Formats: sequence, C-alpha cells, structure tokens
Amino acid sequence: MANNFYAQMLPAAQQEPAFGKNMVKNNAGGYVFQVSPETRLDRFLILGTESGS
Repeated sequence: MANNFYAQMLPAAQQEPAFGKNMVKNNAGGYVFQVSPETRLDRFLILGTESGS
C-alpha cells in the first residue's frame, strides 16, 4: 500500500523530462538539467575539472 502512495507522488521516471523544466537527454538515456557555459566555467574554476571528482 505504501508503494502505491510513493508511486503517485513521484510519477516521472528518469527516461522522461520533468514537466515544465529545461532538461536535455544525456548519453545514458536519462534527462538532466541543462547547464550554461558560465556555470560550466564556474564549476571548472572551483573544482578544477568539468566532470566529477
């Protein structure tokens, strides 16, 4: 019964974009939020890399 409650609360899957959000498809087939070039530059300057650590 609890599973049905949570399924109704979170209907979106990773294979479809969230309604009303600016999302793009990634290489794995899921959807992620689009990042501007300025945000990518900030992340590079703070972390020293564009990808995860």
